[in-house]
Amino acid sequence: MNFIKNLKIRDKLLLLLVVLLIPLLFFLITAIFNEIREKDQLLTVYETLEESEILSGVLHQIQKERALSQAFIASKGTDFSNEMEVQRQNTDVAVNRLRQFILGNNTLSEEMQMLNELPVFRNQINALRLDSIRYETFNANIREKLVERMQSNVNTISDEDVRGPLTAYVHLVYAKLQLSRIRTLMTQALAAKVFSYQDYGKFEMLKAFFSEELSRFTRTAPPGILSLYQRKLNNGNYQDILALHAQIEKNPKVNLGRLDSETWYNKYTGTIEQFKEVEDYTIGQTKDLMQEAIAVKNRMVIFYVGFVLLMMVTAVALSAYTVRLIADSLQVLKTASDKVSSGYTDVSIPVHSEDEIGALAESFRKLVHKNIQLLRLFFQFRVFLLQLLLTHFKFLLRSLQLLFLLPQFRINLPEFFLLGFQFFGLVLGFV
Repeated sequence: MNFIKNLKIRDKLLLLLVVLLIPLLFFLITAIFNEIREKDQLLTVYETLEESEILSGVLHQIQKERALSQAFIASKGTDFSNEMEVQRQNTDVAVNRLRQFILGNNTLSEEMQMLNELPVFRNQINALRLDSIRYETFNANIREKLVERMQSNVNTISDEDVRGPLTAYVHLVYAKLQLSRIRTLMTQALAAKVFSYQDYGKFEMLKAFFSEELSRFTRTAPPGILSLYQRKLNNGNYQDILALHAQIEKNPKVNLGRLDSETWYNKYTGTIEQFKEVEDYTIGQTKDLMQEAIAVKNRMVIFYVGFVLLMMVTAVALSAYTVRLIADSLQVLKTASDKVSSGYTDVSIPVHSEDEIGALAESFRKLVHKNIQLLRLFFQFRVFLLQLLLTHFKFLLRSLQLLFLLPQFRINLPEFFLLGFQFFGLVLGFV
């Protein structure tokens, strides 16, 4: 404590300022780091949403290519050739986007390895020698892996505002996949003009999966997304598809030869594209929500950093001014005190404030004024004494003459005057 006691006033004030600022800075810096950590978490969630969107795009394009490839094979290469080539380009764009997204990320390496087999099947399709069992296994594995990955992304999110829409999104993707498989099955059935028992069993299974995933979607989708879904799907194509499904379920041996395969392919494709629009809207709304949350975190970080900088600049400037004001005022009082102690009376104290230092300066000015008055009285007294001595010198001289004049003693006047002036000097020196 002696160390602090012996510090200068300036240093004590600066030390007090530092002690007061440290806790405030600690809490502000902690708040900044918390905002940055929450922002990083939001960015992770946003990347998860973006990954799910890309995976859904890959699934969508592969399923479209699969349907066109099956139709191309069913027509023995006479139909859908141009459409299939265009779709292959769209699939390659989606796969390349996924490849760019996962650069340096090995979590999707198995899926990418599976997608590398796609050119092999394309060559088989071009030659009309497709290994159908292996191709179906390839598509099933791709569906399973990518949907499983999207479901895993849902499980990593704890925020219900994001988890709910993303859960609905995955259900909608899976429902659309089932509808895509139904489209492929219907394309084959229309080419054969009737359902086989095996195809009918697969049809019923896929339709049940489709209905179940749609039911889950409607239970988990937010009102805005559900409203868009109802508007999009309340159209002729989807209603025609539902009516056809009901007719097939009622009579599995219905004659499909009267139906145009290309027309119904387009009906299914149009409906699937509308499902895709709802998917894109769902993921887009969720991403916009996350972007807004990230922007809020960015603004909070900028606000906290700016507030800390402003506080530091203000605190340093204000403390520097205050410390300088106090220290300079005390230095003025010390200098004036030193001058007074050295005998100076013309001392100026230019300190005027309403605080304790101003009161001290005012008291010091009063003290100096009192000293000046006492000095004036002292000099007036010396002048008065001198005048008194000069006025009554003759009387003193006569008194001394009477005192020392004896019959046997004669006074030496020059010597007597010399003694008188010496006595006068001694009196003035004493005063």
